[in-house]
Amino acid sequence: MDTLPVKHQKVSEVLEPEIVGLEPAVPFWKRAVRRVTAGLALGFVGLGMTVLGGLFTLTIVGAGIGLPLVFLGILVMVFAVFLFFADRSTVSIRFRR
Repeated sequence: MDTLPVKHQKVSEVLEPEIVGLEPAVPFWKRAVRRVTAGLALGFVGLGMTVLGGLFTLTIVGAGIGLPLVFLGILVMVFAVFLFFADRSTVSIRFRR
């Protein structure tokens, strides 16, 4: 290190403490746009899964893959509806025994 053309002094680095929880709240319209976009995307994925599963059920062998794919696609579309219409206070989904 003594062969450097410029003299260099080591400076100790001071780390600032990170304040957690003081981030500004996301505006309502941004949350709504994200929620609607995610709901629509998930709904189209579920619709695609349902249509693909329906095409698979046209054959006897494909029914083993197609029927679960149809049910999974319907389940994804139902979840997309919950996500599309969800509010921050009504996000929880409860299953009773």
